[in-house]
This record gives sequence, C-alpha cells and structure tokens, in this order.
Amino acid sequence: MAHNLAQALLSEDRLARYADHAAIVCDNRVISYSELAVMSRVAGDTLLRHAGRPGVRVIVRGRDTEVLVAVILGAMMAGLVPVILSPRTTEDDLRYVADETAAALLVEDDDLGISPIPLPRLSMAGLAADRATASEDIGASSDPDSKEAFWLYSSGTTGRMKGVIHAHHDLAPVLVFHENCLNLGPEVRTFCTSRISFAYAMSNALLAPLALGATVVLHPEWPTAGSTLAAIEAVRPQVVFAVPSMYRAWLDLPAEALAPMALVRRFVSAGEHLPVPVAERWRAITRQAILDCHGTSETCFLVFASSPDRPKAGSVGFPCPGVETELRDEADGPAPAGAAGRLFIRHPFLALGYGPFAPAEVQARFQNGWFATGDVFRCDDDGHWHHYGREDDWLKIAGQWVSLHGVEEAAAACAGVEQAVGVTANDANGFLRVALFVVPAADADDRALPERLETFLNERLPAFKRPKWLRVVDDLPRTSTGKVKKADLRRMIEVEVA
Repeated sequence: MAHNLAQALLSEDRLARYADHAAIVCDNRVISYSELAVMSRVAGDTLLRHAGRPGVRVIVRGRDTEVLVAVILGAMMAGLVPVILSPRTTEDDLRYVADETAAALLVEDDDLGISPIPLPRLSMAGLAADRATASEDIGASSDPDSKEAFWLYSSGTTGRMKGVIHAHHDLAPVLVFHENCLNLGPEVRTFCTSRISFAYAMSNALLAPLALGATVVLHPEWPTAGSTLAAIEAVRPQVVFAVPSMYRAWLDLPAEALAPMALVRRFVSAGEHLPVPVAERWRAITRQAILDCHGTSETCFLVFASSPDRPKAGSVGFPCPGVETELRDEADGPAPAGAAGRLFIRHPFLALGYGPFAPAEVQARFQNGWFATGDVFRCDDDGHWHHYGREDDWLKIAGQWVSLHGVEEAAAACAGVEQAVGVTANDANGFLRVALFVVPAADADDRALPERLETFLNERLPAFKRPKWLRVVDDLPRTSTGKVKKADLRRMIEVEVA
C-alpha cells in the first residue's frame, strides 16, 4: 500500500510507544495518542461515508482544537484530501476555494455560521464524538492513485491566494531540526501562535511534534499578545513557535508581563522577516534568543533554520538537512559567490504544485524537482544565509538596484519606528518608486515622526533609495496568518496618484 502520512503518524508501532502520552492539550483537555487515533478513525469513517469514495477533497475550516486535528488526520487516513482553511476565510475566498478544489464536502465549526457555498455541510463537533464506531482498517480503501495528502492556501500577500497541494511524504527527512535543535520528544510541549491552516504551524507545531511523540498545545482563541501569553503561562511549553509580528506585540507589553517566557527553552520565528531590533530587544528583556528560520507554503516545513550554537543577527541560519539550494542571477546562471541571487531549492517535502486556478507563469515555478521560491538570498563567508525579500521587492531606479528590504531596515533603525514596510508603485510619470509605510512606536510623537524619519533616511540612504511616499499609519493590513498585505498598501498609493 502507498505511504499514508496520517496512518504513519498513528501507526500501531508508534502507538505502542506513545499510546498513553499526551498528544494534544487544548484548554483543560488532555488527549492521549491512543485517543487521538480513535478520534481520527471515527472522523475518517464518517467523512468517507459522506464523500462516497477516496480521493475526494474536503474543505475543513475551524478553530484549532483536538477535533480539527482529528478531522484533518482522519480525512488523510481515509484517503480523502483535507483542504485546510483559516476560520477567518472570507466568503469570496471560500467560494474560490470550493471552485478550484472541486470539493465534495465542507466541515466547519458551528459558531462560524452557515457558509453560503453549495456543498453538503458537516458539523465539526459531531465528527469525532462517537468513539465506539472507529474502524480498525480505515486505510484499506485509500485511493492508490491519489498522491494528494492535503491542501494549504498561501496567504495572498500580493494578490489572490494560491492552493498548494502537498503529498504523502515521509516525515523523517524534515525532522532533523526539530529533533536535534529543538529536542522534541515525549514530555516536551510545543505552542504555536499561528493557526494550523498556516504552513508554519501545520508543519512545525502539529506534524513534527506528533511525529516525535511530543505534546501539541492548541489555542482555540484567535491569537493576541495577551491571550497567547496567558496560555504560555498556563501550560508552560518548552518550545514556542511565533511570527515576528507576535514577538513585536509581546514586546509592547510591560517587561514584567514577559516573566513566563523564562520557562521556555527555545523560541522559533518564521513566516516573515524578523527585524534585528526586535530580536535584540527580545534577548535583552527575556535573556532568550529567537531562532530565526525561513520556510515556504510550498515546502510546508522549514528551508533554513538557525542553530542555537551558531547564531548570527539578521541571518536565517543554514539550509535544513535534505535541502538543496541554488542562487541564480538575472540570466538564470549561477550567482557569483557572496552575491545575492534568486533562490531555487529542492526539498524533501516539496509540494506537488499549485491548484489549477494558478496562472501558468506561477505553475512554472515547479520544474524538474526544483522550485523557484521567488525570494532573494545571499550566503555569507561563514555559510549563514540572509533573506533580502521577494524578487518583486527589488527595483531599478536611475539604473541602480534598490531593495525594499534595505529601505525597511534603514527606517526600522530610526527611534520611534515600530515597523516599516516598503512597496513599489508608479508615480504620475509612470516611473516605479518606493512607498514606505511606518507604524510608530507606542511612545513616539506621531506628528514629529515623518520629518524626523525623513531626515534620518536622508543621512543614511543615497537619493535614489529614498522613498517617494512616506506614510505614518496606526496599523498595517494583514492576512489571516498575520502577514502584511502589500497589495493593499500599493493600492492606497495608486489611488492617491490617480
């Protein structure tokens, strides 16, 4: 029988080792590995009866609970393909996903309301309730011709969200960082501030811990700085996964409020660029380093990971074991040693591709086992890798290359700046220019900040790198996974110019 990711996670051999260990802690509920296996089989049985046959896609939308996990794993065990969405997916995006995936079922939490899409609907709450009906041979009917394990959707920071189709890969090759650097295993609790519908959480905070016998701590509430801090204080995880915007939000709290963080052994960051000032402030206040890492929706698991033994500010560390990297120049040839280039990778958990609605030029990013990440990186003399943003974050002004990442870093160093995000837009004459959006720090004088920041940048950046538009905003538009929606910022400038 073909390899099935979920069946391997909850196999008899693994249950013999971990059966009575806690697999999931959610609120005050503790779910053992044996209980999770039963819940997953029940959910899979029910889904398969409603779907009619293996290979069918099922949209799954709910809060992060043990039932959501059981539904996802149960669907895969039964040979179905869960399409995992954020509970905050909009109606428009939900219709888009239903059309692209040709899903046959929708499973969602009752408190999300009845979705308007014309699909048979099942309530999340009842799917794993009747544990007496679990089938022992649920995987026997799995579709041997279906390579699909699950779908995730990219966050759509620059446009329409993209469906990413993942396969039933073996997990062992992608667990080296989690096992050797994070020391995940029985009795180790992990906590993630991102939702399971986000690749960062699905891989690092669900699949990896379960594969290594650790305990996944789930947080059903929508994550805020206060609610996640309270959860960390209550459950005392040894490993915390968060995104840079959450670390920044925690740092906005009084320093004494961060006392529970002293009990955490490892902090990991990914999902977006971690500004050096945020990492430095975090270490100064908590006495703990953040392991800055980098992954993609298309690999689900990490591509680069920092080593606790060889940290370097501003670096995302080294390629994870099993990952092959190539840096290419504009002509698609090898980038010179030490120079920045476009990153191409091979990865042991690389997706099968995108959903059918993705444009042809996007589909072409998957070629001959390689994936064009769309990111710009540089490897320094010590072997550390540095992320310089997306390819479309680079532009030529007056014949000179300008990196939005570099402009953002320069602005972030100015006193009173909490966060800076750059986008490109055409001016009234049709020339591409930089627009910089800045969120002021809590104690900053908003009225004085624009002039002070302009002076600061004029002293540090050549004229061609300086932003044409500088806007101070209270907050930045974000996707459901917390990433900045640059397309929205660009539209704001386009409206002004028009």
